[in-house]
Amino acid sequence: MSIENKTRFEVQEILKNCIEEGLKRFGYTRWSAKEFANASFQNADGIVLMNRLRSHRVGWQAHHYTIPVNSLTRVDELIDEQHWQLSVIKKRTNTTTDGDVLAEDVADNLVTWFNGVGCEWLRGRGVANLRIDADSVIVYNDNSDLYQKRAVFTVKLQVPKEVKQEQAEIAAIKPTLMPI
Repeated sequence: MSIENKTRFEVQEILKNCIEEGLKRFGYTRWSAKEFANASFQNADGIVLMNRLRSHRVGWQAHHYTIPVNSLTRVDELIDEQHWQLSVIKKRTNTTTDGDVLAEDVADNLVTWFNGVGCEWLRGRGVANLRIDADSVIVYNDNSDLYQKRAVFTVKLQVPKEVKQEQAEIAAIKPTLMPI
C-alpha cells in the first residue's frame, strides 16, 4: 500500500479488514464486510456494508525537504478525513429467540471495537479513526418481503497523505519592490 497517498480502495481494504477482525474477535464467525451497492451479492444476511460518504482535507501537518540527486523536493504532509457509513444488516425470521444476534447488537460491538482496540489496529496500518458516539447508531426497518433490520453508524477515518513538488532551491527569494 501507498505510504504517501493511500487511495480510496486501499483505505477501503484496510477498513474491511478491521471490521472483519472486530467481528471475529466478538465471535461473529459467519459475518463479512463488503462495499455498499456491490453487485456481487443479493439478499445479504450477516453483513457489514461500507459506503464512503465524503472526504475532505482537515489540515496540513508539516513539511520537509528531500535532496535526491540534482534536485530539491518539498514534501507537504496533510490529513484527509474520510467519512465511511457502515450498515449492519441481519435478517429476522419467525423463529427468532432471545439468544439471536440482532443488527444493533453487532453495530454496538463494532462501535466498541472502533473506540478501543480497533483504533489501535488501524493505527498500525497508517490510518486512525475519531471516537464514535454510541448514541449515533440508527436502526432502520426494511420493508422487504423478509423482515430485516439495518443498524447504521459513521466512522471518520483520518488518512495521512503527502504532496511532493520540485523546488528550484532552498534559499529565500528576495522580493522585488514594485514602483509606485
